[in-house]
Amino acid sequence: MNYGVLLSSLRKSRKISQADLSASITSQSALSRFEAGGEVYARNLISYLNKLNIHPTEFFMLAEDTDFIAQQNFNHRLQSGFVSKTDCEVLAKEEHSRYIETGNVLNLINAVHVQAVYAKIHALPLNDYQKDLEKVKQYLLSIDTWMMFEVTLYLDLLFIFDDSFINHQHHRMARSLQSLPFGTELRQGLSAAYGNNLIILDFERNNLLSLSQHINYLESTLSKNPRNLISSIRIDFYNKMFDLKKYYSDDVAIDALETLMILKKYHYVESYEDLKKFLFEHIPVSQYIKNQY
Repeated sequence: MNYGVLLSSLRKSRKISQADLSASITSQSALSRFEAGGEVYARNLISYLNKLNIHPTEFFMLAEDTDFIAQQNFNHRLQSGFVSKTDCEVLAKEEHSRYIETGNVLNLINAVHVQAVYAKIHALPLNDYQKDLEKVKQYLLSIDTWMMFEVTLYLDLLFIFDDSFINHQHHRMARSLQSLPFGTELRQGLSAAYGNNLIILDFERNNLLSLSQHINYLESTLSKNPRNLISSIRIDFYNKMFDLKKYYSDDVAIDALETLMILKKYHYVESYEDLKKFLFEHIPVSQYIKNQY
């Protein structure tokens, strides 16, 4: 459906006149021309939608923008491919074929993305993808400010990069996250996920030099949202794990586990079990204490 025709339909369904909708945004005649099939500046369209209390995603989905819908479908397939071997193989094969046909490196990157994350989740070797992974690295280095595609790609594939590359890209990633044209909540959520992935990687690599810095980064992403119970507890828990890495103490180990008990108390059982398992994998907690929790 034409965007102007759709906007006209939505406006009328809310019983809002052209004069009221265009007020303080454009002239009424400019809105009228757009609804009749003319052009409109993107910022004005967004302002119209905000005034109608309609999210831009809803609008474009209603307009049946096939490219937009195709991208949403691909994102769903990508997430499914991370956990399903069949879905992973089908999607990777399709994207590899498109890369061979078109030479578009983004198709190759999509294939590497799903294959590498699937391999990581299922503890499979990454040797088969090393040459292609280098192309992902080259692509990321070629772009100054990453948008959502690059941000999520880097976030998902963080584990494939060495510490030097991660340290050099940290400011670029942090800057890009803050520049994304989305609401504060989504930007903070992505920033928190990035910080959490950094910390997990530091523990896996026993990288104490970066660990404290990355815990502080994660904490800074949460400072504007103190009501996020799980994230706040993660910060406290990671700090205690950091102390345990430097010097093990039964008392500190018990303190870390008691911190996690707050999650269990408020019925975040899955988060409690995941973090407890993470502690036991990376800290030599005595069997006596393990038996208590």
